[in-house]
Amino acid sequence: MDELLQMLEQWHQDGEYQKIIDCLEDLARTQPLDYERTGLLARAYNNLAFVGDQKRFGKAIELLLSVEEQGRNDPLWHYRLGYACFYLDREADALAHFRRALELDPSDEDCARFIQQCEKTLSLENSDELRSSLALEKSAARWEEDGTAPNETEPAAVEAKAPEYVPADNRSFSAPEMYSPEEWTAVEAHMQQYFGPSEHVFHELVSPDIHVDIYIIAPTPERNYYILTTCGMGAHKMNVPAELADRKLSRAEILVTLPPDWKVDSSDERWYWPLRWLKILARLPIEENSWLGWGHTVANSDDAPFADNTRLCGVLLMEPHAFDEAAFHCPLPDGDEVLFYQMIPLYFDEMQYKLKHDAETLLSRFPLRFLEVLDVSRPSVCDGIQEKRLARPQESLQHLYDGEGPQGCIATDRIMVDGQPVGYCCRRKPAPGDEDWDSGWRFAAGDESRGDLDDPDRSGIYALNTLCNYDPDILPLLDSEPGVAWSRGSDGIFRPELL
Repeated sequence: MDELLQMLEQWHQDGEYQKIIDCLEDLARTQPLDYERTGLLARAYNNLAFVGDQKRFGKAIELLLSVEEQGRNDPLWHYRLGYACFYLDREADALAHFRRALELDPSDEDCARFIQQCEKTLSLENSDELRSSLALEKSAARWEEDGTAPNETEPAAVEAKAPEYVPADNRSFSAPEMYSPEEWTAVEAHMQQYFGPSEHVFHELVSPDIHVDIYIIAPTPERNYYILTTCGMGAHKMNVPAELADRKLSRAEILVTLPPDWKVDSSDERWYWPLRWLKILARLPIEENSWLGWGHTVANSDDAPFADNTRLCGVLLMEPHAFDEAAFHCPLPDGDEVLFYQMIPLYFDEMQYKLKHDAETLLSRFPLRFLEVLDVSRPSVCDGIQEKRLARPQESLQHLYDGEGPQGCIATDRIMVDGQPVGYCCRRKPAPGDEDWDSGWRFAAGDESRGDLDDPDRSGIYALNTLCNYDPDILPLLDSEPGVAWSRGSDGIFRPELL
């Protein structure tokens, strides 16, 4: 293997798919890519894509079809093409390629699983409810786009961690963490007692780390809204700080309340995003080796709205509103507890207000009706408080940065309000208690006074992706480890400085 392929493979193992794309796209500008490198570029697009991502999956298909003659008898070529088609809801095309890949490599168990899934979906063409359920599960979990060589594995989309693979030809899924039968019975009984019976459950088809079902509890005359709650998140004990270890905070489930006319069986993102976020939050403590608890907030990675019919773009966790206090605590047979948190979607300015103050201060501004059931068009409780007019409207932001770990950062008003480019930035270790949101990055235009820098009202907390939209030149710097500073020279080039 030449040095370039070794580097690409290392990036692949590290999940640095954008680096693979940038490298190979640059190379393609000077010389045609050979068959192997074209396949690796397609693989990177597949792994960077989200479910239904026409742009990235479409690019992978375009690349693979450009080497169709060489790929006709290559099982890996058919697998990659089938993978892209599958996550674009083109199951018939995907099925043909997975079948051909399995014919060429009968030992590929991944192909067999995809074939089974395609056949199941195609057989349900006349059952809208079941097809919607399958579409939801496809959105909530991804198989990895895996090659035939030992150790060649690919992570899944952000909602779920990739299944763990044994580095051998006979790869197999690892068993997910699950409640014991006694625990499961206790949790289900708790949900029925305090929230109501569930006649509809979205069962997870693929469970790479924990098995998370979504229980749908229908509206009643006494409670005219849906309750959707996870069941299975609490099988995993979260990494709670040592000073809180004796407070039984390590196990949790999350619920959301939705209006009675909400289309809970639709895969349209305008209706599906609350289910997606239940799945995201359920796995976030595993992915981040951290925990979720009362008052914690989680923002959409690029501060973008959840869907095109709302400006809501983040969530806050609190005890379930409008339920008995006992609904918060579910006792388990061994004396442990599972805590039920309610997910309250927030606007950008509400997220900013909470980070500047605290969750209790923000919640004190909420009318009770806003906490009882989700309203995608409710007014912000912080309208009139945030007087800053940002240089770029939120709806104009593009998705430019896919980073790992916390995505929050602090930037001065000279950048965010006045529209000045970044002149100085540094990355520090987050303060204790801020590790769940703070990346440690700080950005300034470089011409602020000491008074400006010391005044918290002249800075704000934003997503790193938002800063990349204001100044894309910072993108290459964001993988720097804490303890580094960068200053932009008069020639526009960032150079490292002592911090």
